[in-house]
Amino acid sequence: MTEPEAIEMSGVDPDYSKRQLWDTIEEGNEVVWKANVQIMQPEDADANKLGFDPFDVTKGNLHNIKENPDIRY
Repeated sequence: MTEPEAIEMSGVDPDYSKRQLWDTIEEGNEVVWKANVQIMQPEDADANKLGFDPFDVTKGNLHNIKENPDIRY
């Protein structure tokens, strides 16, 4: 699904992704996704130093901070 199609679908059927997930599980198909975390020392998480609050979930882009790379698990 392209991004424009996903945006349109979210307006037409906001429960599409949840229903697709549950249907996939009920059909016995495997569901796989990845999760990444970043670990920072408390002194590196200073919002004034970074210019934004690193705990603000709407920001979520610390990829440019080389000292704290994503860890995939």
